[in-house]
Order: sequence, then C-alpha cells, then structure tokens
Amino acid sequence: MRIPFIQHLICLVAVVFVRATAAEEAPQEVKVSILTPTGQPVSVEQIEKLATGAKVTRTEEPAGTVRFTAEWPDAVVHINFKSEYDHETQSKGALGFVSRFPEENRETGEAKQLIKFIPSIRQAYGVVLPRGFDRKGNASALLRDLAKHLDGYLISKSSFYDSRGFRVLGHPFESPFLGFSGRGISSLDKPIPAKELLAGSWDVTLSINQAVEDAAMHLWLQSVDEFRADGSHRSKGTAEITITPPDAEEGFAMSFDFESTGRWEEKDGKLVMHSEKTTTANHKAADEELKEVIEEIAAEMRKTTDPDVCWMLVRDRNLIVLEENETGVTGQMKRKEATVPPKSPDEK
Repeated sequence: MRIPFIQHLICLVAVVFVRATAAEEAPQEVKVSILTPTGQPVSVEQIEKLATGAKVTRTEEPAGTVRFTAEWPDAVVHINFKSEYDHETQSKGALGFVSRFPEENRETGEAKQLIKFIPSIRQAYGVVLPRGFDRKGNASALLRDLAKHLDGYLISKSSFYDSRGFRVLGHPFESPFLGFSGRGISSLDKPIPAKELLAGSWDVTLSINQAVEDAAMHLWLQSVDEFRADGSHRSKGTAEITITPPDAEEGFAMSFDFESTGRWEEKDGKLVMHSEKTTTANHKAADEELKEVIEEIAAEMRKTTDPDVCWMLVRDRNLIVLEENETGVTGQMKRKEATVPPKSPDEK
C-alpha cells in the first residue's frame, strides 16, 4: 500500500494529458440526499447548533422548496426539502435501487438494517455542496451530524452511507467514507492497541477520481497487505489508471504490478508506513503517449524516502478507512479471511 504517491501520480497524468491547455483542477459539486423517518422539518436553530461557526439562513424557493444555507469562509452547504413527500413511492424506488446490488452485498448486517429502515422513511433532504468538501471537514461533519440528528441514512452518487459516514452499500469505486473526517473522526468506542487491531492480512483498495477541465481520471489500486507484530510489513498488488477525454466512450488505460516490504507503526491515530524496498513489473499503457507516463508513475511508486501517513477511521475490527492528509479519503482495508485448507477424505 502506497498513499502519498497518488497525488504525484494525478499531477503527472494531468500534465501530460492537458499540457497544451494548462488546465487547473475544477472544484467539484457534491450532491447528497438524507433519508429520515422524521417527518417534522428541521429549523434554523437546529442547523445552527450542528453547523458550528457557520452563518445559517432560510429561504423559500419556487415550487414549495425550502432552502437552508450554512456558510463558512471556505465551505457552503445548501439543504433543501419540500413539506410534501410521497414516502410510499420513494420507498419502493429506494428498495428497487437496493435490489440491483449483488446478493452477497445485500446480505451484510449493515445492508439488512438499511433495507429494514427504508419503509420507515417519511422525509428526504437534498444537500448540495457547491464547492465540494472542505479540508477542515465542516461540510462533511454537518452532513453526518444532520443525518444523526434525523436518525437517517445518506445517499451520494450510487452509494448509501450511515450517519457516521461509512459506506453501507454501494459501488466499490466510490468512497468508503463520505467526505473528510474533520472534526467528526470516527473510531471504535473501546480503543484497541494498534498491534492487536492490525495484526494479520488485509485486502486493501484505494480509489480516487480526479476531474480537470479536459479529462476525467480514475485510479484503482488493489493489494494484499500483511502487518506483523514485529513491525514489518509486506504489500503486493496492482495499480490501474484510466484517463477519459470529454465525450469519449472509453478511456485510455494504464497499469502495473507492485510489491513492497518495509515497516509500520501507529502514531496518534495515524498509520505510518516506511517502505524499504519496492519493485514494479508488467507496465502497460493503451496509448503510445502514456507509455512514458506509466514509467514515471512506477518510478514514483519505487521511491522510499518519505513514509506513507494516513488517518485510520475504524468502523470495526474488520474494516478501516484510510484518509490521507492532502487528498482526503482514499480507500479502505478489509480483513482478509484465512484460507481454509481442504480436508482429507478421512477427516470428519
């Protein structure tokens, strides 16, 4: 698992692909819905208590929509709702949406709770973050605090999230945690020593989508990581990158395999990884112009001068969300189940 190199990777790809336009990263609008069994609408006073330090206003928009706006110097959140809500139609639609996910995803304890919750929905709030999530975490925290206040769930893109921000059901390419942790960082109620919590093997996935003026980029990194009690660490996996021009049906693909060894430690809720040796292999690029880029990306991956540092947002013993300081939530670690050897015919 290598995290800080992701930002370098995105910059490298952007420079090559949009070199002629010198395009800058554009702020991305974020849309979220909050589903709640509470029919009584929220008030300005309630939102002011949740949106610490923000200026909160209420306006009535056309077609009966009520809008609350919470504004900080570097973040704005719009909360919209209508007093009339057809809960029967909306509940059927939500259950239909859930039914399209694979059965094994719908059979988890968290997903079953969500399915049981949906018929109780009595109101929905549409939330818009015009400039996206701020790194201080104010917008993220307001989303989660409002969902908790309303005993509800959040929907963003194609995924459902609980009121703590953890993804309950959704697309694997989408973020496992909604927004930056900010002032609402999540952890276990009873802390577990890091060596006990991390010991063993984990399936790790890192995913990040980046938009610039003339391209959309997606990074998907998957690996198996082993954390040992003596502080040693081993990672082996594959990195895949796709860059898609505007109006293109398919993007340009790049990939490489990697393997690294090193050391790990936990400091103040952060996972710190010290890579001692990293190798890459099987470099592939679908476009001639990107062959040089994949070599540069692999070279970044092999650098071992700086440690990887990220927050650990712990949902339970078997799932940890990773949040890098600069890029926000990047991925998650799921505990890898041990392979059970087949029994011999004479064993019972």
